[in-house]
Amino acid sequence: MKMNGERYLVVGRGLAGTVVGCRLFQEGIDFRVADDPSLSSCSRIAGGIVNPVVLKRLALPQQAGDMLQKAREFYLWCESQFGKTFYNPTPLVKIFGDQRDRAFWEEKRVSELQGFAEEACLRTEHDSGIRTPFGYARVLSGGILDMRGLIECAGEQWRQAGILLECPFRHEEMELISGGVRWKGEEYSGVIFCEGHKGFLNPWFTEAGFAPVKGEILTVHIPGLNLNEVINKGVYIIPKGKDVYKVGATFSWHRLDDEPEEKAKEELLEKLRYLVTREFTVLKHEAGVRPAAVGRTPMLGSHPAHSQLHIFNGLGTKGALISPYYSELFLKYLRGVATLPGETDVRRFF
Repeated sequence: MKMNGERYLVVGRGLAGTVVGCRLFQEGIDFRVADDPSLSSCSRIAGGIVNPVVLKRLALPQQAGDMLQKAREFYLWCESQFGKTFYNPTPLVKIFGDQRDRAFWEEKRVSELQGFAEEACLRTEHDSGIRTPFGYARVLSGGILDMRGLIECAGEQWRQAGILLECPFRHEEMELISGGVRWKGEEYSGVIFCEGHKGFLNPWFTEAGFAPVKGEILTVHIPGLNLNEVINKGVYIIPKGKDVYKVGATFSWHRLDDEPEEKAKEELLEKLRYLVTREFTVLKHEAGVRPAAVGRTPMLGSHPAHSQLHIFNGLGTKGALISPYYSELFLKYLRGVATLPGETDVRRFF
């Protein structure tokens, strides 16, 4: 279905802006993407884990099955559009910290996690040599998204099509007009802000519940580990191929910038040394700020006083899983054929 006369300006090109742009393209809706290439994006360094299970509490988010299905369908469509593979179904292994941890898994496996979790394995060592003194178990669904690859491929296609406007977006340069907005001499029926953690600087959404979290991640070389699953025990170990792995991530609410900190690096290294016995080399240490929201649910919807101003933000750590589901719902909301769940509607903060 095409939304006749609709034309949107998407501000930001992290995961949120990329997914929204792809959804608009799918629907045949005219759009432009404003992106300042000098700004960093945590999406470009993220591990990209698609995992339906909250491993700390062993819980499932609402609509977990639908979210997984929408993610698979959407990333498959992206692969067909851009001619590259972005999504790789990959098992996720949870390593138990003690016997109570394992017993809790077994309790949840046959109740809330039924169909999403396998029976606990009591082996003291994973096939790759990872230490598992109290055993481990696998999440049965999920995978790894090449988030950086998706963002770059979409950006290149949009650049060639004249859709991508690579320049700073200054809020004061945008004018609210009857039925839309005007920016740089062009008129749009609406603007969709996908500004990541810098959304708190948006003068129209200062009251929104931004709760950004800094995360740091290492890229390491571990010869001979031969790991083809994601490992979780305090940190994630994510295979990237050719004995290269991403290890992360930390959580910090101070110094919200993209500068790596030595303290965070040591925290990751300590946890990695506990898990693996092999020698490894650190190739890269990166940091980014996650665009989380109060309540850890996304911020979607429209400004209560300016219906042409929209926001799609606050995806947090599960962005790779939830963004396809919520972006589809968001477009239905823009068409007026769906409402947003109260816990995700940005108007809850106004």
